[in-house]
Amino acid sequence: MTHSQQLSSSSRVTPLTLAALLGIQITFAFNYLFSKVVMESVPPVLWGFLRTLCTALILFTYLSFKGTLRVEKAWALRKELLIFSFLGVVLNQASFLAGLQLTTTANSGLINAMIPVFTVLWVSLFKKEDFSLINWIGFILAFSGVLILQDLSKFSLVAANNRGDALTLLNAFSYSFFLFLSPPFFKSESPLWTTAWLFVFGSFGLGVLSVPQWSSFDPSTFSQTTIVFSLLGIFVGNLAPYLLISYVLRHTASSIVAQFVYLQALIAGLLGYFFLGESISSRTLIAGAIMFSGLYLSLNRKG
Repeated sequence: MTHSQQLSSSSRVTPLTLAALLGIQITFAFNYLFSKVVMESVPPVLWGFLRTLCTALILFTYLSFKGTLRVEKAWALRKELLIFSFLGVVLNQASFLAGLQLTTTANSGLINAMIPVFTVLWVSLFKKEDFSLINWIGFILAFSGVLILQDLSKFSLVAANNRGDALTLLNAFSYSFFLFLSPPFFKSESPLWTTAWLFVFGSFGLGVLSVPQWSSFDPSTFSQTTIVFSLLGIFVGNLAPYLLISYVLRHTASSIVAQFVYLQALIAGLLGYFFLGESISSRTLIAGAIMFSGLYLSLNRKG
């Protein structure tokens, strides 16, 4: 198989992969809701550590029971696991959650739309994927849909939001670099095994970062609602999307995985409509149509 054929093959999206890509954005969109509720009682980085540790223990226990933990192999691949857990778990979760607490939802949604931009810049710069004119038009359309969806009048650069915006931008940068670097590693290992060890390594890093926040944590503030949303945050907002990410990075190009991030804001709006009684404006419908059109064009890969 030639290099061009390999690029084309990695850029194709099957129905199963498409379902997984949508699943990632749906579960991540729910994650905004879960984390907002939990962080009323738990500091952001500490919450990131707790949910990462719980996810790691769940997967670690399962792999131990199945006899597929392969500690020796994890140790042999410790360099790769350290790098990818730092970019995709530690830096990603800490900066996202801390930024989400400090800045507005409008700012967070718009800044996170830079993830596909950064990813496409990486893969283009290092010539990892081939992009046609149609693909670039689709990419620009999808990004335009995000700009239309966001009410830019609510985007604020006031001093109170600057730190949160900077942390959210750091999250976008680290996650895009993770998507760019990690596909070869994920293609060689099973999604369950890689996800488990990423969280094992990541829990150590988040544990160190969360130490200053332990003193401000009061378990007595935990309500039944907080406990329920914590469990949902672990299983739906953390475990499910990372397993799906590990799967799709084995089967399609990192730029495609990144571009589906555009759907998070749209899906979050739909969740707000169904679960929080929020209205869906004509802006949302128009932006959604433009985003889906852009994604269709950007996914068009010819062998």
